[in-house]
Amino acid sequence: MMALAGLSVGFDAKAPVRDLADVLLDARDLSMLLPLMGLR
Repeated sequence: MMALAGLSVGFDAKAPVRDLADVLLDARDLSMLLPLMGLR
């Protein structure tokens, strides 16, 4: 599924997801995604 997505995000992710995600968010703040999506 992550390979087919345009942008894959690992949010507080475990190792297998961290290895494949385009972006990793370790802070519990999804507002950090807004600039990546062109919304802020």
